[in-house]
Amino acid sequence: MCRLQYAFSIILAVFMHTFASVMAAVPDSIPLVRIELERLPDMNVPRTGHAVFCVNGEVVVAGGHTLGFKPTATAEYFREGQWHLIPMAYPHDDGFGAVLSSGKVMLGGGHDRNLGQGQTFEVEMYHPATHTFEGFGSLDRKRALATAVEIDSGRVVIAGNWYADDGIEVYDGKGHFLPAGDVSVQRTMPLIFPTSNGDALIFSSYGTKGERIGSNVVDCLKGGRLHIPLLDTWHPTMSFDLYNQADCSIGDYSYLLYLLNNSGEKAVAQLSDTVMTLLPTTHDIPQCSPWDSINYIQNFICDRSAKRAYLFGYGSSCRLYVLCVDYSKSPAPLILYYTDPMPKPAMIYTPVLIPEGHLLIAGGYSVCDDISSNFKPTSAAWLLHVGPKPPSEDVAMTWTTWWWIVALVVLLLGIAFFLMRRRRIRTTSESDNSGESDVHDESNNDIKSEEPNNSSPYVRLRQLMEEEQLFLNSELRLQDVAVKLGINSRYVSDCIKSESNCTFSQFVNMYRVEHAKQLLREQPDMKLSVVCTSSGFSGESSFFRTFRSIVGMTPREWLESMGRK
Repeated sequence: MCRLQYAFSIILAVFMHTFASVMAAVPDSIPLVRIELERLPDMNVPRTGHAVFCVNGEVVVAGGHTLGFKPTATAEYFREGQWHLIPMAYPHDDGFGAVLSSGKVMLGGGHDRNLGQGQTFEVEMYHPATHTFEGFGSLDRKRALATAVEIDSGRVVIAGNWYADDGIEVYDGKGHFLPAGDVSVQRTMPLIFPTSNGDALIFSSYGTKGERIGSNVVDCLKGGRLHIPLLDTWHPTMSFDLYNQADCSIGDYSYLLYLLNNSGEKAVAQLSDTVMTLLPTTHDIPQCSPWDSINYIQNFICDRSAKRAYLFGYGSSCRLYVLCVDYSKSPAPLILYYTDPMPKPAMIYTPVLIPEGHLLIAGGYSVCDDISSNFKPTSAAWLLHVGPKPPSEDVAMTWTTWWWIVALVVLLLGIAFFLMRRRRIRTTSESDNSGESDVHDESNNDIKSEEPNNSSPYVRLRQLMEEEQLFLNSELRLQDVAVKLGINSRYVSDCIKSESNCTFSQFVNMYRVEHAKQLLREQPDMKLSVVCTSSGFSGESSFFRTFRSIVGMTPREWLESMGRK
């Protein structure tokens, strides 16, 4: 082999070694999957500020305001590829809509005048079997931009207001709306989550005039407040699209939330009854795409049959984005779906999940054009083909992978070009041949000297936990540890599973339990609530549950077994 050929062989070997090292050290970017944006037949009435829901297998839009910023007392349902117009009792522009377990939908409140002014008492019920609306009652107080959620036996909790006093009221399921208490913080479109004991949690990040407020104040339907530690540093987002909050449920009294912190970071949180924790994910929530930054609106829409949750957004390139979270796995894999740019004027609204597993958008406002969208809403309807598994998902490639593939192809083409030229040159000098031998020996020695001798990621992970005590951070995420180790978060998870036969969360909790046992041994009189927070647990219920599952007894029982009381 000639000297030039061998030199290029060395270059290729070094490149492949560097390629493998970098790909292991740099976390893969989130997979991008293009999806189809299908235009559906237009609605009969352009509208925004309306409620949208799917009942009896049909998508229904109700109320809102139309051209000229005028409330419209009309609704439409989509069946057999067409929109069918029906009258309502009241317009409910920026009112609420709550899908009930009976299959009916309760709509209420909204503005009482043009241009989004005032509030109303009006309430009506939609009967999907007959496609009719029935006005049947009056709210306890006038409301607009409120939230309504069914809690049990037809009872509905209602809270929130816009430019008017807020308060909590309950629909008793028999036609009456009864005051249920004052709120400690005035809110608009609050989040309301039923709990297993018949209570409900109420909180928000925005006041009745759209101003930012502290979301760590959580009101309870039965009175008093609840402290959720995660909300001290993270807060939910909000948009003015009407949203059926029950869509974010992933099980009985379990919900997914989209949260932000003051640094602009984004995360997925899971609220299980009254305990809220960050959901481990394979990637951070992307804040931008290769084309623009991403603006997410509203909260998650969960497909409980497919165990996937969708977060909807848009960008300045007029593309639509859907972040998919596979919450059945831990850490939860993320996929970012995107569309081609929408035709102008690009208009969007909160989507609704249809029985086929896709997302449907009907009506809305401008996102990419300088027009007054409240005066010129759209009648357009679109279908986003997310489904349980889009055809292109299996072959989705990350941008990091694509760049390295391109670089490797370019290098190989360069090597082939130079080798073909070199083959035309005759080598006649004996000294050149001996030089080749020298280079050959030196090159082999160089390659051997570059062989890595790093310890395994699992060993480094244990050192990190024991020396820096990362487990004491109650909000520790898999991504945080991956960044510390300089490797992919999925690789960290696989290492833990293969070496310890447990998940990342279980791995961290074992350290927290050992730390708690050490505190109890050294300071048996320490309050268990202090032991809990000092060991990195986010709440006492999580502490007791985890301690018992690992040790086989409660902290108090374990302490007594050690001969201490």
